[in-house]
Amino acid sequence: MSKIQVQRKYWYKIIEYYYNVLNEKFLYQPLTPVTQHYMRQTFEMAVNTAKRRETHPAWHVPLMLIFEPLHQRFTIEAAQPENLEII
Repeated sequence: MSKIQVQRKYWYKIIEYYYNVLNEKFLYQPLTPVTQHYMRQTFEMAVNTAKRRETHPAWHVPLMLIFEPLHQRFTIEAAQPENLEII
């Protein structure tokens, strides 16, 4: 499988979009297991909506939502970074 090439600025725009979706609904909420569950649901719905709407291949890169409850933060990363080439 060939790598998906995406400009760094555009990749950060995609990640920022998902951060904004989650922060809009969950900002300042403690990352309890229940909150994490609802965040995952919201994230998956946003990803599916973006995949239907956007045509650029970078929007179709599988992503994962990673929680750090001790630090009360989360990150969004490519599930398979080896299939992504940031240029």
